[in-house]
Amino acid sequence: MEKRSYYRTTTNGGFSTDLLLEGHPYSDVRVTDIGLRGCCVRLPASSAQYLKDQAPIDNLLLSGAQDDLYALKARVAWHDQPKAGQGTWIKAGVEFLETPAACAREIRELLAEDMSSWDH
Repeated sequence: MEKRSYYRTTTNGGFSTDLLLEGHPYSDVRVTDIGLRGCCVRLPASSAQYLKDQAPIDNLLLSGAQDDLYALKARVAWHDQPKAGQGTWIKAGVEFLETPAACAREIRELLAEDMSSWDH
């Protein structure tokens, strides 16, 4: 089991992102989980060649659950390697380098909501 330093929660389709990776644009990318320090995104397997060496992500635009749009500085922290028979998608971890206060507030609220459901 993976051990993280920071808690993340599943987004259930509440967040998506547009990004520019090594000059290649990706639109309406699904965010599978999110936390204050980063998120996990689902990218086409063909993008793996641009994910090497903790590549910087330019123009990361995160669409929040309230349809707010946040511009973040980020980098690739890790990524799956495409494998035969895996399908057309891979996951990549994104580390936020700078997060606007309003975006951090929305993520904190989502995390608090998720954690409060553990008590029930």
